[in-house]
Amino acid sequence: MIQIVKPYTLMFDEEPHEYWLNGFRVPSVTQVLAARKLYKGDEWWKEEHRVRGIAVHVATQLEDEDDLDETTLAPELAGYLDAWRKFKAERRYAIELIEERLASVSLGYAGTIDRWGRLDGKTALVDIKTGGWQAAYALQIAAYRAMLAEHGVMSEIAVCVTLQADGSYHLRHLNTIDLYRAEALWRNALALTQWHLAA
Repeated sequence: MIQIVKPYTLMFDEEPHEYWLNGFRVPSVTQVLAARKLYKGDEWWKEEHRVRGIAVHVATQLEDEDDLDETTLAPELAGYLDAWRKFKAERRYAIELIEERLASVSLGYAGTIDRWGRLDGKTALVDIKTGGWQAAYALQIAAYRAMLAEHGVMSEIAVCVTLQADGSYHLRHLNTIDLYRAEALWRNALALTQWHLAA
């Protein structure tokens, strides 16, 4: 496991999902994308989907930290956990960062990196989702990748792993062009959000 040096103070308030960087509130990656209405599916997205996503993240985190008591796992989450285990085993993913909260001091935003490690022999940023892929995830991953790079942690590849209830998973690689384009769009979305917050 690697240790990231953070030359700043970053606080996270769970209930309102707020990040505070050196005493000042900064937007999170997901808040920026939501504010710009870049996530699709608001018409069918329900609270149960959000709760499920959080529960799957907690289960996979505990699994990766060797701290999961499976007797406490809700039955409906078992397939998602199986999918995560299958991905790690098949791709021999060596995890070095788990749910790492970081901030970009230069751009003024924060977020939580799902996983970072080595995949197929390369340094890899992995974002975990439940359900299907949508374009906004590319911006989210690019924002996390840039934040890691600001801390001297490079990601040769970046992927999104979507876990399914039936124990299967889908792996989507973002190529260099996708990531550069997504990062440019992310910076625009961030600037617009910060401008609205300051207005």
